[in-house]
Amino acid sequence: MASDAQIGRDLELRLFRLNLGEKIRVAVSNGVVTLNGSVPTFRDKIEIERAVLEDRRIRKVKNMLRVITEVSPMVKRGGAT
Repeated sequence: MASDAQIGRDLELRLFRLNLGEKIRVAVSNGVVTLNGSVPTFRDKIEIERAVLEDRRIRKVKNMLRVITEVSPMVKRGGAT
């Protein structure tokens, strides 16, 4: 049976290969994965969770990822002035 540390490394590599895990921290404890970090879209957040759950060694995912969308400096708030 793989250790939590090995499962964590496997998941980080999987997310990296899928181009999903650049800013993601993965912690594993007894088959429960906690994901921390930030992603640009809600879709990315869900894709990452799904990718982790594809690993049969995982019982549960605590998805603590934050969606942070950057606003272009060219966009003015409040409309035209």
